[in-house]
Amino acid sequence: MHAVLNALSQDIPALAWAYSRKFKLLQDLGWEAIIDLRSKSPSEVVEASIDWLSGLDAGIAVGRVQRMRASSVARLSEAVVALRSALSAGVDA
Repeated sequence: MHAVLNALSQDIPALAWAYSRKFKLLQDLGWEAIIDLRSKSPSEVVEASIDWLSGLDAGIAVGRVQRMRASSVARLSEAVVALRSALSAGVDA
């Protein structure tokens, strides 16, 4: 998971092989290139990976990564504003 997050943070498309529910974070951020290892046989994982890689258009995928990052930064900024507001309200109380 950390390798995928690192790749995406550098605008590099990455295929995530999900081995736990933590990979839901990627879906929450808008990245759909995820193969759930818990629900597929090894041969299905290989086939799905080859399918994704075969259909990969690097330019389109990089654009998706950049849009996902921009959306994530906007969501994080909203969370920071809300947290600051909550903390300042607590200090004033």
